[in-house]
Amino acid sequence: MGVDFRAGEVRVTEPPDRRQRMATGALFSVLVLFSGALQALFESSEGPLRWVFLFLASLLVGLIPFTPSWQGIYTWMSRWRTVRWRHLLRRGLVWTLAMAGTVALGAIAVPLAADFTERARVRLQGCPNATQLIMVAAPEDVTTARELASAFEADTAGRRYGCPSADIQVYPETPALVRQALQGGWSPDDLRSIGARPDLWLPGSTRQALMPPDPLVPADESTIASTPIVLAVPPSLLVDPRLLDLRRSLLWSTLIERAEALHWTVQRPDPQLSAAAELATVKLYTDGSVLIDRAKARQLEKVLLPPKSPASGVDLLCGQPTSAVIVTEQQMVRYNAGRLDCPRPLAPNPSWRAFYPAELTPVQMPLLRFRWPDAGDDQAREAAEFVRWLGTTAGREALNNSGLRPIGGGHLRDPLSDRYGVLSVSYGREPPAPEVFEAVAALRAQAQRPARILLALDASGSMNQPVSGAGLTRIDLAKQGIVGALKHIGPGDELALWSFQGTGGPTRLTEFAGDGAAVQAALAGVMPSGRAPLYQSIVDGVSALAPPDPDRHTALVVLTDGEDDSGSRISRQQLLDAVKGRGVKVFAVATGEASCATQIIIEVTEQTDGRCFEVGVASLDARLSAMFEVLWGGS
Repeated sequence: MGVDFRAGEVRVTEPPDRRQRMATGALFSVLVLFSGALQALFESSEGPLRWVFLFLASLLVGLIPFTPSWQGIYTWMSRWRTVRWRHLLRRGLVWTLAMAGTVALGAIAVPLAADFTERARVRLQGCPNATQLIMVAAPEDVTTARELASAFEADTAGRRYGCPSADIQVYPETPALVRQALQGGWSPDDLRSIGARPDLWLPGSTRQALMPPDPLVPADESTIASTPIVLAVPPSLLVDPRLLDLRRSLLWSTLIERAEALHWTVQRPDPQLSAAAELATVKLYTDGSVLIDRAKARQLEKVLLPPKSPASGVDLLCGQPTSAVIVTEQQMVRYNAGRLDCPRPLAPNPSWRAFYPAELTPVQMPLLRFRWPDAGDDQAREAAEFVRWLGTTAGREALNNSGLRPIGGGHLRDPLSDRYGVLSVSYGREPPAPEVFEAVAALRAQAQRPARILLALDASGSMNQPVSGAGLTRIDLAKQGIVGALKHIGPGDELALWSFQGTGGPTRLTEFAGDGAAVQAALAGVMPSGRAPLYQSIVDGVSALAPPDPDRHTALVVLTDGEDDSGSRISRQQLLDAVKGRGVKVFAVATGEASCATQIIIEVTEQTDGRCFEVGVASLDARLSAMFEVLWGGS
């Protein structure tokens, strides 16, 4: 019983009777059931257990009028009897208040009831089966793909009472094989040799994602992140603190030249296994839009130490090298953080530093979503949701945590920080055109093709004569030419040195070897005297090199100052017949009185697809570079 003191009157408020309590409770129960049904309808929720719990929740709400606290609420509401209801009805206030109360009650009750129902269902029945998705990733990026998939699953589970909406399985495969399988529609043979048909593909770079002109499988491509290409340098090479000031100011070519001058060893992954190595090679092999010459390409291949076997950037870093390595920023960051997927776990060692070339080119990371004609609606929906999620705050955070820079920029956090060797840099360059990649690949193949070269040095007496205005003799100039030639010899090349003098055949000073030190040491013992058996030396040299290895450049380089004056029994025609069709290029380096206008030299070099070069002190280096440009396959 309640008391109402108003205008000097004492009004006794009777407590609600049983009939009123039942009516009020029924109203509350109906409101909860109605609101819960609407939510279930809009969420397309299924399952009889959900409705059971919703019904129980409505019964509990319906019991509220039978609780002791309801008496106070009823007393407060009864005070409205003194209000002039007719006046309020005319103004519609009663209905307004009623509607507002209903909405407020629904807004509170519906989420609570739905949340209670869903939690109880999950607790009793367990999580519903997650939609199965398959993602294939480039071998270098398979760990990144798995991390992103796990982050997506965890995020959806956090919004669905611990139940992820998708289960994404990731496996590695090279982009070339994936493209080939897609071109054929992912045949049963591909299922056996590669793996399950993918819903998503992380190929590692936009170039690797190039699809055939008319693919059998439609695909939607989205660029999700990027990572710059860097020269990762270990602390053992950064002994001079001033080097850190150059971390973002040098061109690629200048950076490699500086590394060579500092006697750094620079390793580059196999461009067929590393998008970073392929893009860096394009930058190094082009001067603006023009390819560098083959001699420069050979020099680059000599500086860029190749791995002992085909290796990616991850493979090189897992070997804990002491050399600088061309990799992506992400790979260096993960190495510093001890998170690189290595056969043997690595401890965090955040001391490597990234050098960012001035013409910074990033590796763009695309994600392809395939629209298989027979795919289920759930798979299509979840695959599209995963792509969309990567652009949300949670997705961008997952990309940052994996060491990638999300598209659109924004604030970067650990591990993309100075703590792990990262600098804040901006870039916006488009990747090179496909034809540039193809031209560079062809040039690199030529530059990497090993050579077998025989140097034949004229040691006749005339080589003791001085070179006009140089303070050198002809033999000195020829020896300088041989030392200069050693600079063009790279890994896999073989070199031998002969000399010829007197009336006999040539003298073999060294055997074929990849080390030029033996050649340089043998030069000290060459003392000019006698005549020059030039013809015999050319014939013997070509015979020693023939038949050539088809996988090698093969050449005889003759350094001489004149014609054959040994009284050789080999005629001009016999000489030409001896070198014709043997597959060995003959080059002549003419010093002193010798001239490339000499008929026999012209005929021999033309017959063998070689060339003659006249050299002096000033032109020695340039002519040698030109000679090796032709030797490596130029014109």
